[in-house]
Amino acid sequence: MHDAIASALSRPARFLLVAALAFLPSFPATDVALAQPPAALPEALRLCFKLPTSPEPPSDAQIEACSKAMNDAAMPPEARIAAQGMRANFHMMRQNYDAALVDWNALVRYSPRDPNYLVMRGTAYGYKRDYKRALADFDAALRIDGSLSMAHLGRGLSHMAQQEFVTAIADFDAALRADPNFLQAIYHRATAKAYLKRFDEALADIDRALQLAPSSPIFRVLRAGIVVERGDCATAMAELDRVLEIAPQTPRLHLARGTCLYRQERHREAIASLDAALPIDGPSAGLFNNRCFSRAVLGELDAAMTDCNEALKLDEKLAAAYDSRGFVHLKRGDWRAAIADYDRAIQLGAREYSYYGRGLARLRLGDRVGADADLAQARAMSPGVDAQYARWGMRR
Repeated sequence: MHDAIASALSRPARFLLVAALAFLPSFPATDVALAQPPAALPEALRLCFKLPTSPEPPSDAQIEACSKAMNDAAMPPEARIAAQGMRANFHMMRQNYDAALVDWNALVRYSPRDPNYLVMRGTAYGYKRDYKRALADFDAALRIDGSLSMAHLGRGLSHMAQQEFVTAIADFDAALRADPNFLQAIYHRATAKAYLKRFDEALADIDRALQLAPSSPIFRVLRAGIVVERGDCATAMAELDRVLEIAPQTPRLHLARGTCLYRQERHREAIASLDAALPIDGPSAGLFNNRCFSRAVLGELDAAMTDCNEALKLDEKLAAAYDSRGFVHLKRGDWRAAIADYDRAIQLGAREYSYYGRGLARLRLGDRVGADADLAQARAMSPGVDAQYARWGMRR
């Protein structure tokens, strides 16, 4: 329910993690396989060594060119290895991580002391959420070269994806000692600090990043997100609207706007922003959950239920998604299903709104004692909870 990405006051900065809990598409960027092709390489095979210049992923023809180059006995061994590295990169860009791992495994076997191959294989594991193997590869790379900033970044993202934020910050610190101007490490360190409510430190990181990259819309969106968590949606929306004018495809932009619009009870506009976020940021449990709840407030119950179910497919332990789905059941009059979802939400740490919703469902079933206990608990947590539920169309 209510802002699953940043659940009211109980889980601040949660929405900032939509990117950090999954490895960013641009992470990491290395020159591991970007070798120059031999001058005599036929034009058809040169496609293998040409990086895409548009947002579109590499073509089938490019991957086929790499495969041909790898298997061309006339090619020098180093060129065949470079072609395999390029094919692995292309698979990564197409989010085909299993195919990428086949290539990275071969390259690690070919050159086990090359830390860059280990970093890239660890990254593929990270995208697959296999953080144990990812960390093993990043650690192996650092044993070879302890100053490799990409390996420290990979460690930090692996820990961050598991919500181990203090450890992640230490890894990002190490990455920045190796490369003080490493913008990706600054971004993720700021995000981790924001989740821990260390907002001033997070904003200091963002200010530093904007000194290095003044025109970066990504850091402006992150700064606005932190301002949202401090309760100043008006200031945040002004910043986000400026980014919207100049860089409407910026990751997390529409997601952050949707969060603000939700907070302002502008649910129709919030849904539009979340719709716009989906093709840019990709599916996430938080996005589907927020859209579920806004749709439920507006009475679009079938669409809301679909979104809640999608959220729980992506994160079966997201308390807010059970809370939101409980609210959908509540509005449908399915009291027992509502209680079951609110029970699970409360087990996972949901607060006043879940207690209040469960209290309403128990009241409808004639359980006055249980209802009174839940409603009292909700009011103790938030004295304004009755009025909030009334605004959402549910009264006692």
